[in-house]
Amino acid sequence: MQVTLKQARQLRGLSQVELAKLTGFSEPTIVKYEKNELDMKVSTALRIADTLGVSFDGIRFYVMDTQANVGSNLP
Repeated sequence: MQVTLKQARQLRGLSQVELAKLTGFSEPTIVKYEKNELDMKVSTALRIADTLGVSFDGIRFYVMDTQANVGSNLP
Protein backbone atom coordinates (compact mmCIF):
# COMPACT_ATOMS: atom_id res chain seq x y z
CA MET A 1 0.00 0.00 0.00
CA GLN A 2 1.32 3.41 -0.92
CA VAL A 3 0.77 6.54 1.09
CA THR A 4 1.42 10.14 0.18
CA LEU A 5 4.40 11.97 1.61
CA LYS A 6 2.08 13.91 3.91
CA GLN A 7 0.41 10.72 5.15
CA ALA A 8 3.78 9.05 5.78
CA ARG A 9 4.96 12.08 7.76
CA GLN A 10 1.75 12.19 9.79
CA LEU A 11 1.90 8.44 10.50
CA ARG A 12 5.33 9.01 12.05
CA GLY A 13 3.86 11.81 14.16
CA LEU A 14 6.11 14.45 12.63
CA SER A 15 5.34 18.05 11.76
CA GLN A 16 6.64 19.57 8.55
CA VAL A 17 9.18 21.50 10.64
CA GLU A 18 10.40 18.31 12.32
CA LEU A 19 10.73 16.46 9.02
CA ALA A 20 12.61 19.41 7.58
CA LYS A 21 15.08 19.34 10.48
CA LEU A 22 15.58 15.59 10.20
CA THR A 23 16.18 15.69 6.44
CA GLY A 24 18.10 18.97 6.23
CA PHE A 25 15.53 20.58 3.96
CA SER A 26 13.68 23.77 4.77
CA GLU A 27 10.09 23.65 6.00
CA PRO A 28 8.84 25.55 2.92
CA THR A 29 10.54 22.92 0.74
CA ILE A 30 8.76 20.09 2.59
CA VAL A 31 5.46 21.95 2.13
CA LYS A 32 6.09 22.26 -1.60
CA TYR A 33 7.01 18.57 -1.89
CA GLU A 34 3.78 17.61 -0.11
CA LYS A 35 1.72 19.85 -2.40
CA ASN A 36 3.56 18.57 -5.49
CA GLU A 37 4.66 22.12 -6.28
CA LEU A 38 8.36 21.21 -6.51
CA ASP A 39 10.02 18.43 -8.47
CA MET A 40 11.97 16.03 -6.31
CA LYS A 41 15.17 14.22 -7.26
CA VAL A 42 15.29 10.48 -6.68
CA SER A 43 18.08 11.01 -4.13
CA THR A 44 15.82 13.41 -2.22
CA ALA A 45 12.92 10.95 -2.26
CA LEU A 46 15.22 8.20 -0.98
CA ARG A 47 16.49 10.47 1.80
CA ILE A 48 12.96 11.36 2.91
CA ALA A 49 11.77 7.74 2.73
CA ASP A 50 14.75 6.63 4.80
CA THR A 51 14.09 9.36 7.36
CA LEU A 52 10.46 8.28 7.62
CA GLY A 53 11.45 4.63 7.92
CA VAL A 54 9.51 3.46 4.90
CA SER A 55 10.55 1.89 1.62
CA PHE A 56 10.97 4.13 -1.39
CA ASP A 57 8.13 2.40 -3.20
CA GLY A 58 5.90 2.73 -0.13
CA ILE A 59 5.47 6.46 -0.63
CA ARG A 60 3.71 8.13 -3.53
CA PHE A 61 5.89 11.20 -4.09
CA TYR A 62 3.34 12.93 -6.28
CA VAL A 63 -0.28 13.87 -6.05
CA MET A 64 -2.62 12.36 -8.58
CA ASP A 65 -4.93 15.06 -9.90
CA THR A 66 -8.00 13.18 -11.01
CA GLN A 67 -9.47 16.37 -12.45
CA ALA A 68 -6.47 17.00 -14.72
CA ASN A 69 -6.68 16.30 -18.40
CA VAL A 70 -3.79 13.85 -18.88
CA GLY A 71 -1.49 14.93 -21.67
CA SER A 72 -3.01 18.39 -21.93
CA ASN A 73 0.44 20.01 -21.62
CA LEU A 74 1.88 18.06 -24.51
CA PRO A 75 2.63 19.88 -27.75
